[in-house]
Amino acid sequence: MEKTQKRLCQCVVRIACGCVLSVGSVFGGVGAAKADAKVETKAKFDAGNILSDFLMFNSAAMSREAIENFIEAKGASCVSDGTNICLKDFRAPTTTRKADRYCQKDFGGSESDSAAGIIFKAANACGINPQVLLVTLQKEQGLVLSTTGKPMRTYDRALGFGCPDSMNGECMQQYAGFANQIYSAASRLQQYRINSNTFNYRAGETVPIKFHPNKDCGSEPVTIKNIATAALYNYTPYQPNDAALLANPGALGDECSSYGNKNFSYYFDAWFGGDNQYQGAGASIAGEAKVTKKLKAFPGEWIPGTTVTYQWLLNGDPIAGATGETYKPQPEDQGKKVSVRVTGTLDGFGTHNKKSESIEVIRTEFKTRPVPKIKGALRVGQKLKVDVGKWYPEAKEFHYQWFADGQMISGANKPEFVLSEKMAGKQVYVKITAQRPGFTDAIVVSNRTSPIKTKDGKEVPGAAAKAAKAAKTIVGNPEKPELVTVASPSPTPVPTTEDQSPLSATPAWTVTGIQAPVEVVAPIPVTN
Repeated sequence: MEKTQKRLCQCVVRIACGCVLSVGSVFGGVGAAKADAKVETKAKFDAGNILSDFLMFNSAAMSREAIENFIEAKGASCVSDGTNICLKDFRAPTTTRKADRYCQKDFGGSESDSAAGIIFKAANACGINPQVLLVTLQKEQGLVLSTTGKPMRTYDRALGFGCPDSMNGECMQQYAGFANQIYSAASRLQQYRINSNTFNYRAGETVPIKFHPNKDCGSEPVTIKNIATAALYNYTPYQPNDAALLANPGALGDECSSYGNKNFSYYFDAWFGGDNQYQGAGASIAGEAKVTKKLKAFPGEWIPGTTVTYQWLLNGDPIAGATGETYKPQPEDQGKKVSVRVTGTLDGFGTHNKKSESIEVIRTEFKTRPVPKIKGALRVGQKLKVDVGKWYPEAKEFHYQWFADGQMISGANKPEFVLSEKMAGKQVYVKITAQRPGFTDAIVVSNRTSPIKTKDGKEVPGAAAKAAKAAKTIVGNPEKPELVTVASPSPTPVPTTEDQSPLSATPAWTVTGIQAPVEVVAPIPVTN
């Protein structure tokens, strides 16, 4: 224990000065647990990790109102009597304290502050979880669960801070009073963090920790896993022995038992449901892991004041330049797994990382897939062109395949198509495959034209009747040949060609997700 603490804390029973707390005062108002709770209590206590750093220093854990409600609920049966005051009824004037190295926010004074107000302001000013202060109040003086009011002397030494036995339990003037006790304890917990090298117990070290002030009771090595646990041992430099751990709440262990840190762990777990391994919520990613879609990183929960930075990862490796809160997967990311590593830095804590789960980057779909339009004169010898329309996002490549009466035309794979003599009387359409890196290929098919006329502009006998019959049937699609017969729907208007020859009034159909003309047959190659 550091020199200052030695001068202030030459005592046996006050836990705030690193001493053993009497069991009776700790568990005032707590009934005996069931017999099998002995094993449960022992199993829950981790000597190397009594409380996580996140829980110790999470000053935002409770609002002022939440603290007021908590004290009111726990002390519901307490009745104040004259000068004996219940915690829920306590009020006192407080003075303003300016921010310093350990408490980096101001503590605002008031003519009349409640216990909850003092706890809230001290926790906020010094960056300490108010739950820690509430638990310490109970294990020190039993103030939270007491069913009767306590005299002001109890409040003056609420945490036993700076109240050595040499002064008969009275506190030094600068530490006396409820507000002084709460603020001083909160400040000291931060001193353990910021000036860690000047105290006996430090995170990451394995050291012998005594069971009791009596040196004959021995000690046992403990690997202190975090700053919060080191602070608790600097505050109370004893660990419970097996007898203390196996004793039911409110019961004694043996002559070598001490209970301070066990009681802290017990109350924190019982009141706040805190898993002492809890480090705050981890990092996560929101959004769809699709190419060009924006992903957003959520850093998780950190001790207030922590500075966080981001590094996006692909298959576990850092992505160059991807150090912002958001990231858009690139085409080359497709099929790989993206995650984010959040690094938190806070004075006295060093650097810690949280990594999100990995999610696979998948291809993105085009938002618009316009139906292509065929333009040109529908006569043998004329050239037809296809207008692919406006795609979003813009397609980088188009692949074409022309069909006549449902049969694939061999070699007709350009955006333009010259009508040969063999096309006379047939209906022509084109299938287009749009591509963009990182996007799923999109296949769209134009509407069928009217039957192609001869070179001199004459209709081929029977072509119109054949077209009308075909309008009632869907014969598979270019990708998966199959026959599906449907009722003919009402025609819808379609664009005219450049020479005003009307296209057929047959509507477009969707076949297995592909915009298709009414008649699409198995791709049988035909020469042009």
